Amino acid sequence: ASLPTVLSELVSLKGPGHGVTLTQARMRAAQHLQFDVLLALTKPVFPLLTLLATGQVYNGLFFVMFTSSMLRKIPMVGPEALHLLCAMCGTLHCVLGVSANTISSHQADKGLLVLAWSWSFRDVAAIANIALLGATYASLGRLGNEPSFCASFASGVALFLLAADSGPSGWWAELNRRLTPLGVQFAPVGEIAVRARGGVGSCAGGLFRWFAGDRYSGVLVLVTKVFLMLLPLMATGQWVVRATTLARRAHRPSPRRRAIGSTVLASLGLVQCCLLLTFHLNAINGPLANFWIACLLGVVWESLLSTYDVLGRMRAGLTWVLYILL
Repeated sequence: ASLPTVLSELVSLKGPGHGVTLTQARMRAAQHLQFDVLLALTKPVFPLLTLLATGQVYNGLFFVMFTSSMLRKIPMVGPEALHLLCAMCGTLHCVLGVSANTISSHQADKGLLVLAWSWSFRDVAAIANIALLGATYASLGRLGNEPSFCASFASGVALFLLAADSGPSGWWAELNRRLTPLGVQFAPVGEIAVRARGGVGSCAGGLFRWFAGDRYSGVLVLVTKVFLMLLPLMATGQWVVRATTLARRAHRPSPRRRAIGSTVLASLGLVQCCLLLTFHLNAINGPLANFWIACLLGVVWESLLSTYDVLGRMRAGLTWVLYILL
């Protein structure tokens, strides 16, 4: 409970020899938030790995105690690594498709565990959890409008959406064939990842055509795209600037690793912005595309939360409630 207070005092110190740079503030905020991020984002991973390795399932309380003890021993990874973890978990969230409770309750018999993603309240809780983590990071560092965690998470979802919709047709079946001996199968993602394009899926119209009609729906779609793209595009620009700055000190190991991480995040942000430019909002899209749009709305929610000081007991209680819902 004292860590946020200590950190805010360090950031607010002034004077020769006592000032805290932006880099130090980012690193300290990442250090204090790292455990919460790792605990929330890796919740469904450890039960699945245990099931694959041993063929047995265990009580969820065991994983909470095990992961809490293990994750606290991980060295500090830095802010860029936390954002990369958010992007990776955005992809894995769509790939795994099941909650930790579903994996823990699975009976290790001859049946297969089918990893099938579908829209549920758990996805809303995941977005809210990422937004709360990002707002906590902003409150800890007192850094203002940093690149949001939700934008990084959404870029991972966008990457999976592109891979599932535009990747080779037979790679998913080949992956399932190799995973069959392990007792795990991935559900086909073609139906959930489908998106309207080339005139297909837009015959009946979408939400904007229903709300504004044919005359004004195009303008409303354009305004919505600009609104959704503004913060992710700003985050992408910040990653580009950060990568350029760190590249000047690339002869040192730490700035070189951070520059590579910033470059990857900037590339993912550009991919996401390009996908949004070509995305057909005024049409019927698959549930995965709609989940990605919800993640982009989460970026706006995180930006609003970042203007408040979300530290305190209420934040801690809400974090655990969201963790249980994941």
